[in-house]
Amino acid sequence: MSKRNLLIMLALAFMLAGCVSETNTPISFGEKPQNNVFLTVEVRGEVLNPGLYMVKPGTMLYELVEICGGFTTRADIQNLTLVSEITQNQTIIIPCRTADQPRPSGKINLNVATVDELMQLPGIGKAKAEAIVSYRTKTGGFRQIDEIMQVQGIGQALFNTIKTLITIQ
Repeated sequence: MSKRNLLIMLALAFMLAGCVSETNTPISFGEKPQNNVFLTVEVRGEVLNPGLYMVKPGTMLYELVEICGGFTTRADIQNLTLVSEITQNQTIIIPCRTADQPRPSGKINLNVATVDELMQLPGIGKAKAEAIVSYRTKTGGFRQIDEIMQVQGIGQALFNTIKTLITIQ
C-alpha cells in the first residue's frame, strides 16, 4: 500500500470517527451515522446555517432550527409547525416572507400588549399570545425580553426571530 493510499485511509477514518457524537451536529455529504442512531435531514431557506444535519430521533423542528442558528430576519414562520418531529431524509425549506407580509411596525411591548397585538409577531398564534399574557399576569411582568422563553412553547429559535420586534419598555 502506498503512502498516499495510507494517508487517504487515515484521513477518512479520522473524518468518520468525528461523525459519532452525543449531540446534534452538521455533517457533510458522504458521512453515515453508525448504527443508524441519527436521522439525516436537510435544511434550506431562511435559517442562519442551512445544510445537512444529523439529529437524534425525536428531534422537533424548533430544536433543529436552534441547531441551525435560528431563523433569518426574512423567515416566514407563520405556517410552520415548530413542534413537528423530524423524520429520516427529510428536506425542510424555511420560506422567505414576501413583500406583502411586512414585519409589524414598531416594537411590541410584552408588558402591555394585547393578545391581538402579540399575534402580529411571527410564530405567535392565539395560544402562545394568551400564554404570554398569562405569564405576564402571574409574574408581574417581564423584566428582560429573553424572559419570554419561560413561556411554554417559546424557545431560543422563536426568540431569535422576534427579539428585534419586542420590548419591555
